[in-house]
Amino acid sequence: MGQAVARQFLREGASLLLVARSTGPLREAETELRLLARGGGQQDLSHVGDVSDPETCAAIAERAVGAFGGLTALVNNAGIQGMVVRIEDVPWED
Repeated sequence: MGQAVARQFLREGASLLLVARSTGPLREAETELRLLARGGGQQDLSHVGDVSDPETCAAIAERAVGAFGGLTALVNNAGIQGMVVRIEDVPWED
């Protein structure tokens, strides 16, 4: 699902920062998206990390702001299971 969202953002001309927990899937996504980016936005940044870690999230945000001057959109496509509640009611630890 994440790659489908990234493809659509690229079609719209967006620049992306991709994040994954492991290098293999991230490199595969980069290869596919780089081909698509030739006709639209730029896709040249990626970050290996776990978005359940607050320090990793801060590093990702800093990197994106440094590269793009700010953030326009954020897609959290992490497959983290847990409680089903409104996002603003989820404790950070969860």
